Amino acid sequence: MSSQKNPSEINFELLENARHPRGIKGLQMLEHMKEIHAELTEWAFQQMPSFGNAILDIGCGAGYALNRLAENYPGTMLYGCDLSSLSLECAKEYNLQLIKEKRLSLRLCGVPKLDWPDAFFDSVYSIECIYFWPDIMRCLREVRRVLKPGGCFLSMQEMVGNYMSPRHQAIASRMNMFCPSPDELQKLLEDAGFETVRTVFDVKRSWLCGTAKNP
Repeated sequence: MSSQKNPSEINFELLENARHPRGIKGLQMLEHMKEIHAELTEWAFQQMPSFGNAILDIGCGAGYALNRLAENYPGTMLYGCDLSSLSLECAKEYNLQLIKEKRLSLRLCGVPKLDWPDAFFDSVYSIECIYFWPDIMRCLREVRRVLKPGGCFLSMQEMVGNYMSPRHQAIASRMNMFCPSPDELQKLLEDAGFETVRTVFDVKRSWLCGTAKNP
């Protein structure tokens, strides 16, 4: 969908499924995400300082990013969580071989209550998901809780505060999305207690990636 599309023509019925995919529209949205998120996910992964051996994807959707990581990092143990049971069903189907190999574990949960013990992961990432996190500071602190000391966190978004098209502004307003600017994301990560915070903003593509380390 073009960023120049008239806001009145936006298919909000479909886009509402970006928050919590359900039914036929949810399946359509998950397939749409696979197509439009591949390149930005690859770019985001290039910004990650270190993945380590135990990796969590928050808001994993249909598990496409997890599958890509499995190819690039064959020695890792992967974990995914999502609040949508439909997303997890699709993720299980798409990554069935990884599950059979006991390299991937999926759970129905999300921030601010992740279903893992303290200091469990070497890294945590979230692609196009921070928009929907309730109580953002509490969520970021929950990410820190499950990260090991020195573990890395990555957040990737393509709807960026102060840099959105009229279409994206309409979507963010209608869906009550939180779209931090580069400066806002930097401050949020620092205020949550992360260290070595780095934000990379591709102005041309309006892609924002924030990375940080747990003390």
